[in-house]
Amino acid sequence: MIEQKKHMAKRNVATNYKVPRKVTRKSLENSAFYYLRRYSSSSENLRRILFKRAKRSAQYHGTDVSAGQLWVNEIIEKFLANKLLDDIRYAETKCLSVHRKGGSKQTIRKKLQEKGIAPDIIEQTFTLLDQYSIDPELI
Repeated sequence: MIEQKKHMAKRNVATNYKVPRKVTRKSLENSAFYYLRRYSSSSENLRRILFKRAKRSAQYHGTDVSAGQLWVNEIIEKFLANKLLDDIRYAETKCLSVHRKGGSKQTIRKKLQEKGIAPDIIEQTFTLLDQYSIDPELI
């Protein structure tokens, strides 16, 4: 049984969990735009987030997961083509941010790998990091 109060999301009365909305290509795209407005993300990380949303909806509503996966891939490709997603820029920003906080190269590598950044891009960001790093003996 589903209960809905005014101005609240639908909830399953038996479990008190929010009922996921049925996803469409447009709803996934809107979710991606909203996510990117709030957070910086790599393409693989955004793919995981959107697919998780599509999978949850498909499980609840009994729809096909492969359609959601196809939509997610199309959205990611569109965002990459329109430069809304840029893994190189994301990796550089994340690398410099972690470095400023005192993170080692190993920590930086781990964080970038968790976000799905390709190994060649990680090495490229380390080259950039070496250019911007200040020798501690000069300070």
